[in-house]
Order: sequence, then C-alpha cells, then structure tokens
Amino acid sequence: MKNLLQWISFLLLTCVLIACGSAPATAPKPLNTIPLTTNIINEVGVGRIQDFQYYLSLPLTLTLVESSVDVPEVSRDGQLIRRSAMVRQTIIFDANTPGVARSYRTDDYGYILSVAFENYEGDPVLEFHSRDFGVIQDLDGRLRLQYRPATGDSRFNLLQRMDSDEIEYGGSLYRISGNTQLFIRTQEESTDTSDTRRAGGVILE
Repeated sequence: MKNLLQWISFLLLTCVLIACGSAPATAPKPLNTIPLTTNIINEVGVGRIQDFQYYLSLPLTLTLVESSVDVPEVSRDGQLIRRSAMVRQTIIFDANTPGVARSYRTDDYGYILSVAFENYEGDPVLEFHSRDFGVIQDLDGRLRLQYRPATGDSRFNLLQRMDSDEIEYGGSLYRISGNTQLFIRTQEESTDTSDTRRAGGVILE
C-alpha cells in the first residue's frame, strides 16, 4: 500500500512539472503607439508638445571614442616611450524607451523637439525634426532623429545615413548606429448611442 501511494505521488508530481514546463511564456504587451506628426501637433496645439509621453520607435546606439597621445619620452636607459589612451563609451537606447520633451522650437522647415530619455549628468537630449525642403521632404510629417551626416549638411538627415554619421549628445559627438522616430501612445474612444422605438399610431377622436 505504501509503495502504491508513493507511485501515485510520483505520477502527480510528474504531471505538475510537465504542465508547468509546457506553459507558454507571457510576452510583454506591446504599446499602442503611433508616430508623432506635424498634423498631430497642429491638432492639439503646439503648447501641448511637452505634455506627451514620448517613445523611441526603434533601437539606437551611440558610441563615443576619444583617444589621446602623450609627447614621446626617452627613458633613463635610452628607450623611446610612447603613451596613448583610448576611452570608449556606448549608450544603448531600446525601442519604446520613454522620454519627455525638455524644450521645442520652430524654424523655416518645421518643429524641433529636444527629448530626454535618461536622467543623467547634464540632462542630455536627442533632437527630432520635422523637415520639409520641397523636393527632399518628409511627406508624412513625422519627427525623425536629427543628426550630422557624412555630407556635413544636416538638412539631409532624412536620406540614407553613412557609417560616419555623428550626433551631438551631452556636449560630445557620438557615432550613431540605427535611426529612430518619435512615437506617442494613443487611446481611441468612441460613443455609439442607439435608440429604437415602434410607433403606436394615433387614433382620430
């Protein structure tokens, strides 16, 4: 009898372990976001720009490489000594990283938003621009990352980037990998009122 109870307990434990192991992992709920556009800004009013919670549409990596070379020296035993140093700093922004607008301004080409995605020394920000240059234009009015491309002309930030593209962040120039846009969360609310009645007719008196 004791062996039978042990065998039943073993079977029950095995079934529980199999059920736990086969349970599907819960995936994170995706954000219901849409691109921020000039149309949305005009719809809500430019004064509400800083009221939005912003999100990055795609991942972004910034890399800073600084190197220094000291003046060569000659040691007491007659050797030439060369000293150099290299510092590499990498900042990774995941997709859907939340941020807030620190400031905004306009120029002849559209809106420029300075958005912070981290609480760090100096309060660094990324700049997003809605550019419109006629022939070269952002037809959908989305606010895209503003950076300095290899051509040296920041107006062409909507074209294909090169490996040498740079962006100013926290007072330093970083190499940029990836491109991203500003997204905002949205919630659609609608009201549908329905009223049905049957006319009973009117009798002549």
